[in-house]
Amino acid sequence: MDSDAAREIDIESAHSARIYDYILGGKDYYPADQQAGDAMVRAWPALPVHMRANRDFMNRAVRHLAEEAGTRQFLDIGTGIPTSPGMPMRLRTLAEAGQFFEGLELVEPGIVQVHRWRPEGTDSTEIRDEDIAMYGAVARTPG
Repeated sequence: MDSDAAREIDIESAHSARIYDYILGGKDYYPADQQAGDAMVRAWPALPVHMRANRDFMNRAVRHLAEEAGTRQFLDIGTGIPTSPGMPMRLRTLAEAGQFFEGLELVEPGIVQVHRWRPEGTDSTEIRDEDIAMYGAVARTPG
């Protein structure tokens, strides 16, 4: 495969990262992503609320790490940049999500729906639990 072919982006097929960008009001998507995003929102009207709650959680978690835990360097893994083969999704229960944190010290409030993780200063009190299908947590290595 030559370098030009490796850089080619398939704009005819929707991609989860670009759909996410579209639903959040971004600018880096194509018509296929917009059509897929619109269809997803028709099927799950709370999807934009869910996605914003996820983004807000990430901001609160990073703010905690930088301001309260003194973390000075971050590495973002899984940034959502489209790649091949395609970013398949697997739904997990709370117990299954908890396995990722085994052996780590969870920061309060532990593993919760993303809008419930330290919601101070956000409007997450107006978010319904049934609209959020994602858990979040911050943990550190013991020691």
